[in-house]
Amino acid sequence: MKPVNFQTYKTVTRMSLNEFNRWVTSIYKTAFADGLEEGEKEIPDDAVILSDDELFRKLQEIPGIGERTAAKIVAYIMTEGNV
Repeated sequence: MKPVNFQTYKTVTRMSLNEFNRWVTSIYKTAFADGLEEGEKEIPDDAVILSDDELFRKLQEIPGIGERTAAKIVAYIMTEGNV
């Protein structure tokens, strides 16, 4: 997707408050529907799903990774939200 282009910017600046609210609401509804659709996709067979506690324990099984390092890794992964 592209960020807002100049033409869209000019159109938005000319909108009344009600028009702008309807425009933003339509964007929100579309994004929400897209998110629901994405969430309904099937999880791949090779995906591994672990809780933060399970991940912490697995990391501690690796030689050289202690409690503090494992805790930092888990905190980073959970805050990134990419896993």
